[in-house]
Amino acid sequence: MALKTRFAFLLSLLLSCNAVVYDDPTTLPSLKYDYIVVGGGTAGSVIANRLTEDSKVNVLVLEAGPSGRGNPTLEVPFYNLYGPHDPTLVWGSTSVPQSEIAGRVLEYPRGKVLGGSSAINGMYYSRGAASDWDRLAAVSQDSGWSWKSIYPYFKKNERIVPSVNGRNSTGLYDPSIHGTSGILDVSLPNWTYETDPRVVAATNELDGPFAPVLDYNSGKPLGVGWFQYTIQNGTRVSAATSYLGDKYLARKNLHLLLQATASKVSRSSSNGPINTVEFTSGANNGSTRAIASREVVVSAGTFGTPYLLLNSGIGDRQTLSTFKIPTVADIPDVGKNLTDYVTTILSWNVNSTTTLYNRVLQDADFAANALQQWNETRSGPFANGVSNHYFNLRLNESSPDVQQALKTYGDPSSGSSAPHLALVFVEGGLGASGNQVSLENFVVTPKSRGSVTLNSTDLAAGPVIDLGIFSNSFDLFALQQGVLMASRFLSASAWDGYVLSPAGGLVDVFGSDGSVNATALESFVRGAVTAGWRMTGTASMSPYGAKWGVVNPNLCVKGLRGLRIVDASIFPFIPSGHTQVPVYTVAERVAEIMKSRSGGC
Repeated sequence: MALKTRFAFLLSLLLSCNAVVYDDPTTLPSLKYDYIVVGGGTAGSVIANRLTEDSKVNVLVLEAGPSGRGNPTLEVPFYNLYGPHDPTLVWGSTSVPQSEIAGRVLEYPRGKVLGGSSAINGMYYSRGAASDWDRLAAVSQDSGWSWKSIYPYFKKNERIVPSVNGRNSTGLYDPSIHGTSGILDVSLPNWTYETDPRVVAATNELDGPFAPVLDYNSGKPLGVGWFQYTIQNGTRVSAATSYLGDKYLARKNLHLLLQATASKVSRSSSNGPINTVEFTSGANNGSTRAIASREVVVSAGTFGTPYLLLNSGIGDRQTLSTFKIPTVADIPDVGKNLTDYVTTILSWNVNSTTTLYNRVLQDADFAANALQQWNETRSGPFANGVSNHYFNLRLNESSPDVQQALKTYGDPSSGSSAPHLALVFVEGGLGASGNQVSLENFVVTPKSRGSVTLNSTDLAAGPVIDLGIFSNSFDLFALQQGVLMASRFLSASAWDGYVLSPAGGLVDVFGSDGSVNATALESFVRGAVTAGWRMTGTASMSPYGAKWGVVNPNLCVKGLRGLRIVDASIFPFIPSGHTQVPVYTVAERVAEIMKSRSGGC
C-alpha cells in the first residue's frame, strides 16, 4: 500500500477537478429534475452525458461513492494487478457460502466511486461476438439490439488513440472498425513484455484455435489478439474521466451529488409513475427525496439494481411478503438469473528472473522507479494493462469428451464464431514466489445461475448474493477444459527452455510425462475457482408482453411508468466478452431512445 500512496499527494494536484459537484443535498439548486439517474457508473454516466446535451433538460445523478480524484489506484493502469480492494472505493460485497466449492465465500469488489466499476476494472475493451448481439435481438424480439444495429454505437462511444511515446500499433488491430471521435479513449498496449515474442511465435506455430486474430472486436473474436484497453496517455479512462469529465460536469443542467445512496424509488401519487427517489447522504443523517418529472433511471449495477427494486416493493410478490414489504409491482424475475464468469489462475514456473509482475512484487526499488517513470512521463510498465494478449477459444469440439458434454448440456455459446473460454496471458505469478507466467482462465458462457435478494434479518445490510457456482456441471467441465487448453498453448516449441514446470496446485494435475490426473484436475478447479466479476442478468430484458423478464426492449420496467433500468443487469445472457463495452453501448443506444419523442417509459 505504501507503493500506491507514495505519490498520492502529487497525483491529487495533477488531477484536481475544477468542475463543481455537490456532496450535500442541502446545497443542490433544486430537488426537482427532468431525470434522476441512480448511479454514476458506466451506464449512468453515459445517460447523464447524453441527456444533458440538450441544455433544456435537467439531470440529477446520485452517486454513492466519492469522486476518486487524485487516487493513484484509479489512475495508474498497472495497479489493476493488485485488485480493487480499497474499502473506500468498493462496496465490498461477498457471496453466500457456495456449496459446490466446499462452502467458500467469494469476493465481489464492485466500484463505489464515480465511474462505478469502470474506475476499478481491468480496462479491457471488448465488444463480444456479433452472434451475442444477434441472440439478444432474437430473444428480445427487437432488431435494434442486433450486431448490425448496435455497431454504430460502438463507434459513437469510442475514440481510438495512439499508444504512449508514439509506440507503433500497426498490424495489431483493424483501425477501420474503430471509432475516432467518441468520448471513451481506447489504445493498444503501452509496454512490451519479454514474453510477447514467444506468445506470437506460439500462435503462429500452433494455429487452429490459437491462430492470430487481427482484431477481436470485429464481431468474430476467435483466436489470439493484442489487447485493447480504455487507457489514454498511459492513464486509465473510466466513465468518470470520459462521460463525466470536467467539460461535461461544467454543464449547468448536469447536477452530480456524491456520497448519496438511493434507498427507495416510489410514486408521489397513487397509480402515478415512479418519479421519486429517496436517498441518504454522508452529509445528512436523514433521508432526502428528489422528484423526476420525466423518468427515474436506475443504473446501480447487477447487485444494486435488484436490491433497490426489492426494497421499493418491485419484485416477486411472495418474496416481498416474507420481508413485509408492500408490493408495488409483482415482477417475479427481479434478482433472478444472476450470471457471472467463473475463473482460475493457472501458473507455470519459468527460466527467467525478470518476469514483470514478479519483479514488481519482489523488488521495491524497481517498483518505485517504475512508478516515478509513470508520474514523470506516463510511460513504462505502469502505463500498461495486465496483459498484452487475449485468447478467445471454443471448446475442442473434436474431443469425444467435449462432444458428449455439448450433447448433454447443449451449447451455451451464441454461435459457432463465439467463444466458450477466454484466456488472459500474464507475465508473472500474481503473488507467487520465484518467477512464473500465468493464464487467467475464464468460462465466458456459464450455464449456472444464481440470485440477488434481501437479507431477511436486516433489509439495509446489502444484497444477499448467491452465484450458484457450478450449479450446472457444464461450467466445471468447461473450466477444466480451459486448464488443458492453456497447457497445450505452453507446449509449443516457442516455450522450450523457458517454461519449466507447473506451479502451485497444477503440480498435482500434470505428470512429468505430460499426463493429466483427472481427479486432481477437478480438485484443483474446485479449490481455485473464483467469480469473474462480470455479473449480469438480474433485471433481464424480454419482449414486450412477455411474462418473464424485468424490462422491455427499451429497458422500461414492465408494468410501471417512469422507471427505466440501464446497466449490466438487463442482459438475459452474459456477453462472451468483458462486460464494460456492452454496458457503455447499451447506454448509448438507450440514451438515444430516451431523447426521441416516442422513447419515454
